[in-house]
Amino acid sequence: MFSLLGWLHILPVTFRDLITPRTGISSYDIPAYLPGDYWGLGEYAVALPGGKAVWVEFSDGIVIALALLWIGMVVALTLWLTRRSNQMKALGRQGLLLADDDLLLFRSLSRQPEDKPVGVRLCRGLPTSFVYQGGEKINGKRYNMIYLQEELSPQRRVLVLRHEWNHIRLHHSWMKCWASALLILSWWNPILWVAYYFFCRDLEMACDEKTLDDLTGSEERKQYAQTLVELAAGKMLWDVPLAFGECDAIPRVKAAVAWHKPKEWVKNGKWCAFALVFLFFGADPRTSPTCPRSWSSTGSRRQWK
Repeated sequence: MFSLLGWLHILPVTFRDLITPRTGISSYDIPAYLPGDYWGLGEYAVALPGGKAVWVEFSDGIVIALALLWIGMVVALTLWLTRRSNQMKALGRQGLLLADDDLLLFRSLSRQPEDKPVGVRLCRGLPTSFVYQGGEKINGKRYNMIYLQEELSPQRRVLVLRHEWNHIRLHHSWMKCWASALLILSWWNPILWVAYYFFCRDLEMACDEKTLDDLTGSEERKQYAQTLVELAAGKMLWDVPLAFGECDAIPRVKAAVAWHKPKEWVKNGKWCAFALVFLFFGADPRTSPTCPRSWSSTGSRRQWK
């Protein structure tokens, strides 16, 4: 992956130019924070910011224990997330399936010919309304499902349904699925947990923006902001599919209140900004720390020279 992204080195300076440790140790794995290859019992360099190398000793037993710990956590997190997701799905399936010609669907969903079938259930006792992409098979057809809280007022149902419908249109379910898989594989990395939180919040705010863009009047937008205040729980639901109230309400309400219809050049500018940020953070460093590598054996220990 590092090598593939290295082909995109277009900017004069990238993030990895700035942070790649200069330890003077030859390595084919850039950045070289952790030892990349294991050759058996011996000392290996762990790089710290500023280019300082800290030598630690690894043995077969330690490496096997670390590998088993990583595999065990991956399996445990996968089972936990799958179990919680299935519980929410089972709870949603108990709800009333609305007919395709139901007035609520007619008022809320702007269907296009290319859209996949979408089913909506009204469910009592749900902690939050949520989306499940490809959630149910009905009459031999696979449906994307939206599960709505039955306790919502008719006006709130329309707004929340529009929000969940936009999650499907923007393909957020698949994005969150991939992000969750990456988080599980790199569960040991605290930066990814923080990134995952803000990623999920960005999905919700992008969906809010799309929903506000679809609404026709200022009164509806005001009602939408009030719905956010009432329903956004202010807590992160790590273990369920995309849900209306899964992230902090405060930034979402502020964004909804300050929202205005963006101009075309602003939309294009966002894509340009995304490309620049991706190139800055993704590309390889132009130069990597290298020096001749050699080995010497002292008894049963291997050392770098």
